Amino acid sequence: MKAKDSEKSLNSRRFFSRAYMRLTACVLILIALVLVFTALDDEPLLQQRDALTGLSTRAILLVAGIICATVSPYLFVARALMTNGLLVSWLSLNLIIYRIGMNWMNVSNPNPTMILTGWKIGIWPRILDGYLIALIIYLAIGGLLITALEWRVVRIQRAKASSEIRSSQNLTV
Repeated sequence: MKAKDSEKSLNSRRFFSRAYMRLTACVLILIALVLVFTALDDEPLLQQRDALTGLSTRAILLVAGIICATVSPYLFVARALMTNGLLVSWLSLNLIIYRIGMNWMNVSNPNPTMILTGWKIGIWPRILDGYLIALIIYLAIGGLLITALEWRVVRIQRAKASSEIRSSQNLTV
């Protein structure tokens, strides 16, 4: 009975983990479209250099859009939840490091990428910045939680398999 409940719980948890990954993939593809759409405009702010990387705002938007567009399909179809969790955690870590770097460089908030993207989609840049913070939290918590849960499942499965192997070896001796 306990094994059935455990299996049922695992299937339920994996269902919600896959749903999280698919939702994240959809959000990332929308973000990719918005970023690329914004980068292809003819605004003078797109020529401004990023304080942290030295790249133009256009290049930052294009690189971020390409990364989102590349990661999104993988999250949607890949079955390895631990890898997906690590990938989402990696994305959130990049966003966190970028924000910390921009704050360290004393760049005014919202930065040019937020201003341009906000103008393009009709959202105040400060509100868009709040959405970005919410996205970072969503990605970080979800990615770390899924990675930790999958790591635990794999560890339990390995322990169970090795105990079965040991017990089968004891029976044959």
